Amino acid sequence: MSDKSKPVLFLFNLETDSNSEVLAAGLDWVRAFAQQCSRVYVFSTHVGVYELPKNVIIKELSGKSIFRKIRWFFNNFWAIYVYLKTRETKVVFHHMSQYTVIFPGIIFKFLSAKQGLWYAHAKSNLSLIIAEKISKYNFTSAPGAFPVNSDNVFFLGQGIETSKFRSAFINNIELKRTGIFSLGRINAVKNLENLLLDLPNSCDLEIEFMGRLDDTKYIDTLYSQAAKRKLKLVISNALEYKKIPEYLTKWKYYYCGTYIAVDKAAVEAASSGCIVISLNTNVLNLTGMAEVYEFYDRKIPQSLFDQILFFEELPEKEIAIIQEKISKASSALNDVNRTTEKILDSLMAK
Repeated sequence: MSDKSKPVLFLFNLETDSNSEVLAAGLDWVRAFAQQCSRVYVFSTHVGVYELPKNVIIKELSGKSIFRKIRWFFNNFWAIYVYLKTRETKVVFHHMSQYTVIFPGIIFKFLSAKQGLWYAHAKSNLSLIIAEKISKYNFTSAPGAFPVNSDNVFFLGQGIETSKFRSAFINNIELKRTGIFSLGRINAVKNLENLLLDLPNSCDLEIEFMGRLDDTKYIDTLYSQAAKRKLKLVISNALEYKKIPEYLTKWKYYYCGTYIAVDKAAVEAASSGCIVISLNTNVLNLTGMAEVYEFYDRKIPQSLFDQILFFEELPEKEIAIIQEKISKASSALNDVNRTTEKILDSLMAK
């Protein structure tokens, strides 16, 4: 695409900060869009540390001052002003930010803007229901991950800079892997207890749950369950996002406990060569695990431990082939460059 045919993108998101434990991956979306757009205006609720291409302009919407709500509205009006001033082809995109679809998105709708929303989460709320009515195009990772009835939803995989996880796998391909890992906030919505309850007593696989440690009551429950069943459980605080690809390569298995939505960490783990253990069909499809079971002409075991047993009974050479398959498949299915390209194609379609 030549520079003249590239659109100007107005991107609204929650956070632009490479040090964020939760949303640092959002910068990969900005970089991918920057390659495909002449300019990218990023309007972010919070801005921290970042390094981005020169054609990216960052504006913090609110920040942390006592006047943040007033500032949020003022800066959104500024976004509308810049949009009106821009004469080139332009599109508007909201990444996990349904509130900005409501405002300033309602204004963009009256201006007949080509506008879309990415939302990938199992939880619905009133703001998302309203945003779906305003946004012309809605995007998500897999069926069920956009939890509002809509006639205009595109399923595009997770949208991750999978190359860094694929590279970590290749660079550590000889590393001896063991144990079960799960990454994300330590909260009941992740259903981490299901893994502990499904494993047999005194199972010798090491288990680590890593993430924000806000819910101390739930953490105590997990430790109590592990102690009763004599399981080797460690619960640790989150690492910096840039350290995750390398850390994933020490683990043989990755557990994802969500029922419908696909945690992006499960895709990252698969791209890093982890065998993903889950009862979520969307997760198994997007990580390449469904292909593995199909290759072996096996129905997907409906017990987490039965899934582990299936792989534990295979020889190491087979495991190495499987890890390569899922790393490749997951990387291809969820690549952020592919995802952002499809989003722009949809937004710019007549």
